[in-house]
Amino acid sequence: MSTESLDPVAARTTVPTDASTVTPVGSAPATPRSHLYPLIAVIGASVMLSLGSTIVVESGSPGVVLTFWRMWAASLIWFVAVRRAGVGPRRSALRKAMPVGVFYGLNLALFFSAVTTTRVANAEFIGTLTPILIVPFAAHKLRERISRKVIVFAALALVGVAFVLFNAPSGAGENNWTGNGLAFAGVIAWSIYLLMSKDARATIDTRNLMFGLTLTAAFVVTPIALVTNDVMKVSATGWVMIALSTLGNGIVAHGLVSWSQSKVPVSTISMIQLSQPGMAAFWAWLFIGQSIKPLQAVGMVIVIVAVGAIAMEAARRHLDAARVEAER
Repeated sequence: MSTESLDPVAARTTVPTDASTVTPVGSAPATPRSHLYPLIAVIGASVMLSLGSTIVVESGSPGVVLTFWRMWAASLIWFVAVRRAGVGPRRSALRKAMPVGVFYGLNLALFFSAVTTTRVANAEFIGTLTPILIVPFAAHKLRERISRKVIVFAALALVGVAFVLFNAPSGAGENNWTGNGLAFAGVIAWSIYLLMSKDARATIDTRNLMFGLTLTAAFVVTPIALVTNDVMKVSATGWVMIALSTLGNGIVAHGLVSWSQSKVPVSTISMIQLSQPGMAAFWAWLFIGQSIKPLQAVGMVIVIVAVGAIAMEAARRHLDAARVEAER
C-alpha cells in the first residue's frame, strides 16, 4: 500500500511558499459519504493497533526493542513519503511535530515499562482511562459537543473492558504500584499526544507530522532500548514481526489516525479506541492460543456493542453536518 494513499487531502491542498503547513482548499463540495471515510479510518486503525500485543509476543523480543526498530524504520519511510510528495521535510513543521513525538515516545516507553513491573491486565485497563481525561478537556477547551448518549456508551465500554481484563487467566507479572504508576503516566502521555497531534494536524500535513513525531519518538526510545537491552539480538521471526509492526501500526494505523484527526473529534477517537483491549484479547486467543474465559467473552460483546453505538452516533452526526453544509 502506497503511503501517499494515506492522505487523500493532499491532492486538494496548496503549499505556502513561506511555511511548512498545508491548507485544505476543498475544490469539490463534501458529500455525506465522504464524511464517513475519516470515521472508517479510525475504526480500521483501532483494529490494526489491537494486533500490537500479539505481534510483540510473536516477535520473541522485548517490546522496547521492537519499538526501537519500528520507530527508526517508520521515520525513514515517512521521510521517503515526504520527499516523494514534494512537501518537505520542512523545518517549521518539524518544530511543531517534535513535542508531539516526545509524548508519543514517552507513552511507548512508559507502557512497556509498566507491563514488566505490574500485571498486564492492570496496565491495559488503566490505558482505557484515556477518555476520562480527554472527553472533559475536549468538551471544555476544544468546544467539542459530546452527547449524553455517547458518554453512557463510553462508560458501558469501560465496564466491558473491565470484564475482559480483570477476568483474564492468571499469568506472569505482579500487582506493583510502581508499575501501576507508570501505566497512569503513560495514560497522561498518550492523552497529551492525542490532543497535541490534533492541534498540530490543523496546520501540518499528515506526512510531515508523522515524519516529525516518529523521528522524535525514535530519539526518545533509543536511550531506553540501548541501556536495557541488546537491540541487535533479534530472531528471524522477530524481524518479520518488526516489519509488520512498522508497516501496520507505525505507518498505516497511526497515519490513518493522524489524517482523520482534522475531521473526527478527538473525544470520538479516544472512545472508539476503547475497543482495542477487547480485540487484543481476541487476537491473542486466535493467533497465539491464549485462553478466553466466559466472562471475558461477555465483556468483549459489551465493548463491541458499546463502541459500535458510539461509532453509529458519530456517523449520524457526521452525516447531519454534511447535509447542513450541502444546504448552504
